[in-house]
Amino acid sequence: MWNADRGAVLVIGIGNEFRRDDGAGVAVARSIKALAPPGVEVYERCGEGTDLIASWGNRPLVFVIDAVRSGAPVGTVHRFELAAGQDGERPPAHVFRGTSHQIGLGEAIELGRLLGQLPPRLVIYGIESAEFRDGVGLSSLVEQAAAEVAARVAAECALAQSQQGQRLSTKGIDRRSAHSADRRRRAVGIEQARPRSSRR
Repeated sequence: MWNADRGAVLVIGIGNEFRRDDGAGVAVARSIKALAPPGVEVYERCGEGTDLIASWGNRPLVFVIDAVRSGAPVGTVHRFELAAGQDGERPPAHVFRGTSHQIGLGEAIELGRLLGQLPPRLVIYGIESAEFRDGVGLSSLVEQAAAEVAARVAAECALAQSQQGQRLSTKGIDRRSAHSADRRRRAVGIEQARPRSSRR
């Protein structure tokens, strides 16, 4: 069960900032810390499968950002969304091959699905990358894509929290209405049960 003390929305940036473009997910995570509304938790992870499953737990909504190498033009942004308990959209296996943690995210998704430990909503952003050699700093196109993804994820986080707030507000109104109706029914019952004085 989800712990209410933890953020309802979790963002996980995957990567190794000392392997050039492989740090794209980490760069996005750090940007989101400054852009996302309160209540959004942000983690930086290396991308190991079991660590990812432990991190996302049963959060209602989880975003995962990672560098990918699928053969698309560098800087291309891929977005996939999966829903727990459904076949949903599966990221192509080849998308996550070729990075320094190639056996991480794809396997975590499949293992989480088999174990029933996928979040209700899991949104994956992949940033097409090219440079994975030792070094610090993203290539120009990947840096631009990382900024775009950070803005998109922050906007999605804000929208999700707004919708969650509206649902909670609606539930509160429904509860107040139910309580009011219950009081009215009790008042009518008391009035009907009260003895009436007879006229002489």
